Amino acid sequence: IENGVSLPSPGNVGAEARRQARAAMRLKPGEIAVGYVGRLSPEKNPLVVASAVAELPRHYRAVFVGPDCADLVPRIRAISPRSIVLG
Repeated sequence: IENGVSLPSPGNVGAEARRQARAAMRLKPGEIAVGYVGRLSPEKNPLVVASAVAELPRHYRAVFVGPDCADLVPRIRAISPRSIVLG
């Protein structure tokens, strides 16, 4: 299955675009984003990602991108309060 979104290669993302994206997500210098891109639904199990990141040191933050199809955002935030949910 091909990716439905065209993404630039990591080498083509400029420092200014990276800075803007991190600022938009309110990521502080030194924080590491762990990304999840997809529907927030039970069959995709984003709660596992939230649980895993919650076990990591505080400078790791989960970033969830995708529609909340099963009202999982409150559970994600309860498991991993440092999570960022972009929808």
